[in-house]
Amino acid sequence: LTTPDGRAVAFDVRDGTNDANIATAVNVWDGHVNDEYRMRGRVLSGWAMDVGAHIGGVAVPLAMDHPNLRVIAVEGVPENAELCRQNAERNGVADRVIVLNAFAAAPGTLTGVCNYGYTRVADTADAYVSAHRFIGNTWPDLAGPEFSVEMPAVSIDGLMQTYDIAEVDLIKI
Repeated sequence: LTTPDGRAVAFDVRDGTNDANIATAVNVWDGHVNDEYRMRGRVLSGWAMDVGAHIGGVAVPLAMDHPNLRVIAVEGVPENAELCRQNAERNGVADRVIVLNAFAAAPGTLTGVCNYGYTRVADTADAYVSAHRFIGNTWPDLAGPEFSVEMPAVSIDGLMQTYDIAEVDLIKI
């Protein structure tokens, strides 16, 4: 893949999941410009936040295309947060991509629960459910997730305070 501005980027992904689909949706794959968030040609510096960072499909290319940008990547699913860290390292931007395994919530919320790992959902194809098993809280009203993890909650206001950020150039949620 290449980033929206043409830099070579590579992602570790898991077989049988939608990881590769997510990575290709925001970058350029086989000559197809998929720039879902319209990042091509933007000039960013300072700070960006990627809330729901998954494996780093947005956070990593942002840091690669914008050398003066630091990115906070918030991801609730622990396995995704680890892959996001690995992908930042693999692409040489781990020093500017801060990966937080946390639950995005309103200011003042201390913890949250991330449910994931569903294998069956009524009226939904099993293959679809399986491919999306690493998307947190996709089916929040259903019982039966394989994993239910309580974790710290973060808010945009709290992140700005923690990292002493006066303004944010981009927030992707």
